[in-house]
Amino acid sequence: MNRLTKQGLMLVAGLLVLAMGCTRKNVNYSEFMGVYDRQGATAEFVYVASGVDLSPYDKVMLDYLVLFMDKDAAYQGIQADALNEAAMAFHQQVMDRISPEFSLVDRPGPGVLRIRSALTNVSFSRPESNLITMVFPEKQAVSVRKIPENPNLDLEKAFMEFEFLDSLTQERLALAVDPCPRVKTAGRLRWEVLTETFERMAVDLAGKLGTLKAR
Repeated sequence: MNRLTKQGLMLVAGLLVLAMGCTRKNVNYSEFMGVYDRQGATAEFVYVASGVDLSPYDKVMLDYLVLFMDKDAAYQGIQADALNEAAMAFHQQVMDRISPEFSLVDRPGPGVLRIRSALTNVSFSRPESNLITMVFPEKQAVSVRKIPENPNLDLEKAFMEFEFLDSLTQERLALAVDPCPRVKTAGRLRWEVLTETFERMAVDLAGKLGTLKAR
């Protein structure tokens, strides 16, 4: 398949996704997920391995959140500190939602379910001027303080993707892909919007774990 044909197919797929609004979507393969065959696909998952049973798992190893930028975004700048703050905020929300049913661990082992999470199609708006710079001439030193709570991440067109693995064998147990939850944005700081979005993502992830455990 030549490059122009591939780009044309990707454009058509993107238009179909937009046309379907916020309903369940048949999402194209992402770099994060790799290839999957939709085996055992349900309303909650795009892939579930045959005979999945989460009853032996009582611990979770949560990988650091991965973000994939929308390659067509008009602004390509990334604030590294904002990305780190966002990833940690999501991590904390997940920890709060899955305990006490699962305890969080930091290494593979028996009964440990590994969860990989990603946000794809993320865009970055041009950040506002949110730096206060204080200069001390006598020392020729510059001190910079960032005013928090306004990272330039935009998740309006983003997707959340989850992969569930056995931590020891790395067997893929299930995959889930959903549009990012839509939350109220009017009159709110972007960080407030992101926090609520992450909270709803964590609730959704906890629900998916419950669904797999009940199979």
